[in-house]
Amino acid sequence: MPTLLTTNMLTLAAGGAPGGTMAIDLLMILACAGLVAVVFGRLGIAVIPGYLVAGALIGPDAIGLVSDADEIKGIASLATVLLMFGIGMHLDASVLRRGAGTILTIGVVSTLATGAIMMLCSRLFALGMSESIVIGMAMSLSSTAVVLRVLQQRRELYTTAGRVSLGVLLVQDLMVIGMLAAVPLLDKAPTSIPIAASVDPDGALLALGDAALSVAGVLGVVLVGKLVLPRIMHEASKSSSTEVMLVVAVAAALGAAVVTGACGLSAELGAFLAGFLLAGTPFRYQLAGQISPLRDLFMAVFFTTVGLRVDLPELAASW
Repeated sequence: MPTLLTTNMLTLAAGGAPGGTMAIDLLMILACAGLVAVVFGRLGIAVIPGYLVAGALIGPDAIGLVSDADEIKGIASLATVLLMFGIGMHLDASVLRRGAGTILTIGVVSTLATGAIMMLCSRLFALGMSESIVIGMAMSLSSTAVVLRVLQQRRELYTTAGRVSLGVLLVQDLMVIGMLAAVPLLDKAPTSIPIAASVDPDGALLALGDAALSVAGVLGVVLVGKLVLPRIMHEASKSSSTEVMLVVAVAAALGAAVVTGACGLSAELGAFLAGFLLAGTPFRYQLAGQISPLRDLFMAVFFTTVGLRVDLPELAASW
């Protein structure tokens, strides 16, 4: 499997740009990410910040070892999809059902309260109401991939704090639908009258339709994952080739990611749902063992790519 993975990655990289530019960029990303992660590990710091720091250092606004982060955008997107798929397979539905109502309430209240506080803080900097609301919505959200990865590393995912954190993250992922639908309305809202009075009925109906499509997409993924996917996995398990189950599982993750992405949700949410549904099947542990190396490798690529987009001169100028 490692040999096959390496061959596929190099083939993909070589075809990305003339002269193998993507291959060189990918080499720089993995080498620097590994070096910085080792240093952070010696210092007792989590590796994910190390990947971010590595990306910022080698990015186009710093040393410049990687000049264009968009060239490996596809690999970074695949990385986060596999990351969320792997995390979903490590979850137990019975654990999440305990105190679901309380966790849901905490998620909604904490997200709204954080957004309101950050909106008020933005107003102190003389920003307009629309801009402040957008900033408040953005600052009320957390990175599902980062938080779940840290909880998993610390073996705290099934503790009370871990379950509450997971519930808040899932609530935030769902609330993003409404936030994204509200941004165009805020952009059209006059600053001299209350925003609520400026809502366009046609825009509201369009937003409602998008929300209904998103819900239908999630329900479709869940139904297929519950009724069809286990049977397909059962047939795949009969094959003499051990990689067949992995191929089918990754195809299910990518398929769910495409569906949720087409419905206006994040692709990561679809991959997470696919992993979560597979976690309820007898093939859970075998798949988790097969996907873990791929997930960890692509995770390094993803977070380092995020770091590439950090504008260090701008941060220094606005310190």
